[in-house]
Amino acid sequence: MSERAIILTPRGRDSQMSRCGPQLGNVTFLERPFHPVTLISLVTTALRGRRRQYEARDRLIDLSQSELRLQTTLETLEQQVEERTAQLRHNEEVLRQSQKMEAVGQLTGGIAQRSINESIQLDMQLSEGLWVAEADPNQLESALLNLVINARDAMPGGGRLVVNTANQHLATGATETQGNLEPGDYVVLSVTDTGCGMPQSTIDRAFDPFFTTKPIGQGTGLGLSMIYGFTKQSRGHVAIRSGVDKGTTVTLFLPRFGGDVPQHNPLNVQHAPFAQNGETVLIVEDDPAVRVLVSTVLSELGYAFVEAGNADTAVPILNSTQRIDLLISDVGLPGMNGRQLAEIGRQYRPGLKVLFITGYAEHAAVRGGFLDPGMQMITKPFTFDLLTAKVQEMIRI
Repeated sequence: MSERAIILTPRGRDSQMSRCGPQLGNVTFLERPFHPVTLISLVTTALRGRRRQYEARDRLIDLSQSELRLQTTLETLEQQVEERTAQLRHNEEVLRQSQKMEAVGQLTGGIAQRSINESIQLDMQLSEGLWVAEADPNQLESALLNLVINARDAMPGGGRLVVNTANQHLATGATETQGNLEPGDYVVLSVTDTGCGMPQSTIDRAFDPFFTTKPIGQGTGLGLSMIYGFTKQSRGHVAIRSGVDKGTTVTLFLPRFGGDVPQHNPLNVQHAPFAQNGETVLIVEDDPAVRVLVSTVLSELGYAFVEAGNADTAVPILNSTQRIDLLISDVGLPGMNGRQLAEIGRQYRPGLKVLFITGYAEHAAVRGGFLDPGMQMITKPFTFDLLTAKVQEMIRI
């Protein structure tokens, strides 16, 4: 900022000095003699201009500092938002992963107290402080059901069934004998029976699709192959140890989730029975695991239920005096399908309410006019809450 100056010049020199003004800068020339008022006016004007220059400079400095502070604040805020968003996403992912494996003990115990008969002793050996594993909860549930049912079928005369969970670290040497797993931490779930066992030739083919040792009509041969696919998809492994008359142990290795698990207290909600006046549901499903799941939900709600493994078995029940308030049927039944069964059921019982279970795309079936009034559909895999809501909704209609 240039200095302001008032230069007093002799008479006649004002014009000559003024030509030097641009080189001299912010200068005002005052020719002698001059009136004092003129000098005071010029000085006052110069001081006022100088003061305005300083004020403008200060405002520019303040503005520059404010812009700097604002820029810093915005950068800090943006960083905080990014960090908070990342943290929220991380927490959501951790919570989702933890929910997939929380209450494994409740799951295993509940499914195993429903899938076996009184001649089989159930031994739950569940590890405390079980790690969180990465696994799809529906597929894990289906895998456990298949293992429990296979163990039950291997002990027709009764026996002992052990469900075990544990944490295990596999070093490099150990992984080479477990399907070339990556070294690391794993959550291990095993089901052991004291049944008839299997020879090595059967073990070698146990995971082949459609291979089964059960009589025709009593097994699809897809259970263990689906379990194999599930564990591989989860970056884990499944192994079988068995011998003739020495029982069988099937072990699932699921990788440990590596993140931090947020502390949360799941609500322990106890469903009160909703059934009234002996309401009864007919379950028609060829997959024993799904029948167990559906019957478990119905039992917790207080409903009575009747089971059938196929449509041919269900037709006599529908044509009897047995009370049926709702028919729950798989669409893809062997032989007569679920939709055909529903048509026959409505001939015997006009207005029969039907809830279909299917693995097909629900919207495609609905567009094709699959559902009539009083019919609804849920697709596999479904949650307990969804099934509960549908059953309550349809029976109350």
